[in-house]
Amino acid sequence: MATFGQNFALPLGSMDINATAVSLTGTIDKDRMLDRIVVASYANAATARASGVVTSLKVGGQNLLQSDAASFPVEMIGANSSDDGAFIGCPLKGGLSCQLVATMDAVADTGALVFTSDLPAGVSATPDEDDYNFIFPMGDTGAIGAGGTWSLTAIARRNVTLGRVVIVCLSANNTYAVSETYVDSITIAGSEALSGTGQIPCFGLPEESTNPFGPHANDDDGLRLDAVLEAGESLTISGTSTGGVGLGLRCGVFLED
Repeated sequence: MATFGQNFALPLGSMDINATAVSLTGTIDKDRMLDRIVVASYANAATARASGVVTSLKVGGQNLLQSDAASFPVEMIGANSSDDGAFIGCPLKGGLSCQLVATMDAVADTGALVFTSDLPAGVSATPDEDDYNFIFPMGDTGAIGAGGTWSLTAIARRNVTLGRVVIVCLSANNTYAVSETYVDSITIAGSEALSGTGQIPCFGLPEESTNPFGPHANDDDGLRLDAVLEAGESLTISGTSTGGVGLGLRCGVFLED
């Protein structure tokens, strides 16, 4: 009979049921590599979306979020997100835990898991500092007035390499917005990253094609900033909205090794 060595997935404890406040923790049995993380959430109300924000993500007590912003959209690590970006790539020693804290927009049933694999030959179960570079939160704009401008800025806690940008656009009742909202500028440590002037759409349902920055977008290479941000330097993403009052944006950036 074939043997299998507990290297499929680490459940982050039991699901939080009928809750908006989510706190999930899983303790690993053996030394393993943490691969893709997935949050699964089902909103109980028929008209509600299982949207929300992650405010903390730690491995062995160490922070995987490397900016001063408060949160990133939970859709970044949802079941339908790009699995390349949501790959933690950090070893975890047996007996230590992975913990996720989130706030959902509506009452929901929420759980999470991290897929695991054997440690590669020669790789220690004690992470290097760079192994903790996973996501660069950009926070939440709050409500944007009709015809208004918006801007999100976050400062790096440490030296990081910025990867794929993810933007989620929501309406006042936390359903995904279909009104026109655009990115006008991406500034990395004071330098503009866009090669010309204009507007990039960033609105619409995650499963539709109106938001190239959406969590389900499959152009992973094109969405990567591929830029180094040193500790204390900032990333700013800004734009305009021609939609109705109440639109809001949430954003985060996956970090590269």
